[in-house]
Amino acid sequence: MKMNKEEESQLIKFVKKEVEFPTLGSEKLKLKGTLFLPEGKDPFPGVIFYHGSGSSRIGFLPIGEELAQNEIANLAFDFRGCGQSPEELSGLCLSEREFDAHSALHFLINQAKVDEKRIGISGSSMGAPQTVLMAALHKDSVSSLLLRAPAAYSDFYSGERFGTYKQTYERGGAWKNSITFTYLTRFKGDILIVESENDEIIPHYVVKRYLDNAKKARTRELHVIKGATHNLGEADSPFRQEFNKVAANWFLRTLQGSG
Repeated sequence: MKMNKEEESQLIKFVKKEVEFPTLGSEKLKLKGTLFLPEGKDPFPGVIFYHGSGSSRIGFLPIGEELAQNEIANLAFDFRGCGQSPEELSGLCLSEREFDAHSALHFLINQAKVDEKRIGISGSSMGAPQTVLMAALHKDSVSSLLLRAPAAYSDFYSGERFGTYKQTYERGGAWKNSITFTYLTRFKGDILIVESENDEIIPHYVVKRYLDNAKKARTRELHVIKGATHNLGEADSPFRQEFNKVAANWFLRTLQGSG
């Protein structure tokens, strides 16, 4: 049955916009993203998604839509060299990702409808170190973290261009002395770590190190996706569907007190 205009308008609870914004140190380098802004009485909590190496924002869009329908603004974007953002991945280093992460977070916080005191960040794999760093730099804004299959790197790799996580691991000390864990010991908000049971890239002891170092967190939880590998599979895989549900519920609960 075809809906009339009044019925259609009642279903529109948010605006979805394709956006671009400059990254630190380069006004010419524009990062691409998808912004969800709820309609209704603001300000709204905000969530930003940091994807892993070689990935893109596309996998987070279903979560973004779910959050927007529940009055949480959010931004998913592509780091440089990924998705629709420019530059080659071979030129990537951790410090460049930090510039991108910082720029994207500022873009979200500066949206008129977003409450800068209620911000959550989701970081997957290589996106986890940037998530923890942003929480440390914006401690008055960021109160909720979700880390999925979190990678960690020693400070040696901050400005170095490198290949896969496995290659970096084999060169030694990819995570043991990471300043990421020092930053995490200071976090006082809510943190959820999502682990893939059959992760072939991130060992369990790295996940445990993250969890153990979140000692001052208000709440810290671990969710294991049984049978899942590192990348969770296609968009319609049961592993990815489980993650989407867990992520949406986490931010609803910690930023809104619902879910």
